[in-house]
Amino acid sequence: MEGLKKLVEIEGLFQVRLQNAKIEVTAPNFDPPDEIKGRANTDALRVWDRVKNRYENAQKINELSPKFGRIQPILHDLKSLTERFPASSSLKGHLAYLYYLLGNRQEAIQYYQDTAISSGKADDWLNLAVMALEVGKEELACYSLEQVFYQVAITEEKEAWYVYVNLLKRFCNYSALSRLCETIQRNFSDNEMEILLKTGIYLLKNLGNEQQATELVYQWIAGHSLKSLVLEAFKQLEGQPILSYQNIATELNMLREKKAFPNRENLNNHRVTFIHIDMKETSVLYEIYREISIFFIEVLLLMRLYVVNFIPSL
Repeated sequence: MEGLKKLVEIEGLFQVRLQNAKIEVTAPNFDPPDEIKGRANTDALRVWDRVKNRYENAQKINELSPKFGRIQPILHDLKSLTERFPASSSLKGHLAYLYYLLGNRQEAIQYYQDTAISSGKADDWLNLAVMALEVGKEELACYSLEQVFYQVAITEEKEAWYVYVNLLKRFCNYSALSRLCETIQRNFSDNEMEILLKTGIYLLKNLGNEQQATELVYQWIAGHSLKSLVLEAFKQLEGQPILSYQNIATELNMLREKKAFPNRENLNNHRVTFIHIDMKETSVLYEIYREISIFFIEVLLLMRLYVVNFIPSL
C-alpha cells in the first residue's frame, strides 16, 4: 500500500511540475572580457566601459525596454567590439542578450547558439534553451538542456530539469538519461539521485510500464541503492529518439566538432554528406552502419570470387 501511495505521489508531483516549469534568460555580467583587457586594447576597453555604464544606467532607471531607445546605441557599440574580436564568445553572449531585450529572437538565438558552441558553458546552453523554446525549436532546447546537466547539479536548476523531462518525453530521448549517469564527470548528491529515480519511475509509469515502476518504488522503500535503482530505471527506458531530434543533435555535434577542430576540413566535408543523406532518408547512424555493411559485403564477395576462380581445389 505504501508503495502505491508513493507512486501516486511521484506521478502527481511530475504532472504539476511539468505543466508549470519555466526557464528564463539570465542576464550576463558586464565585467570586461579577457579579449579586451590589457594595454594594447585601451580603445576597446573605453568602448566596453561605455557599454557597461549605459546598460547599468538603463537598468537602474528601469528603461531596458526598446521603447525607451537606450538599448540600440549600446548594441551599436557592442557590435563594433564583436567585429574587432569575432572569436570572443563573451561578446557574442552579450550581443545575444541585447538582441533578446530588443525582441529580435532570430538574431538572439543565432548568437546564443554561437556562444554556447564556442564557450561550452552551462549558462550559455541554458540561455540557448530558453530562446529555442520561445521560437518553437524544441529539439534544440532539449539538446541544450542535456549540455546544461552535464555541468550543473539538478538541484541547482530544478525548473530547467522539469522542462527537460517534458522534452525528453516529447522526443522519446530517454537514452540521454543513461548518458547523463554514465558519462558525467562529477558525483551526484543523494538529492540528485532521488530526483533521477523519481524521474525514471514517473517516465516508466507514463509509458504504461506500471509494474516496473511499482517494483522500483518497493525496492526503494526496502533500502536498495539509489544509484543501482536509477540505472535500472533508465535501462528500461532505453530507445532511440525520434528522427527530428536525431537530426538536430547531429547538426549541433558537427558544429561543435568543427569549432573544436577547425583544421579537420576533409573530415567535416565527408560528414556533411551524411547529414544530407540523414535529412532525406534516415538517421546518420543508420547511414554509417549501412556504408560499413556494404563495404564488408563487397570484400567478402571479392574473397569468395577469388577462392572460386583461383583456388578451385578448395
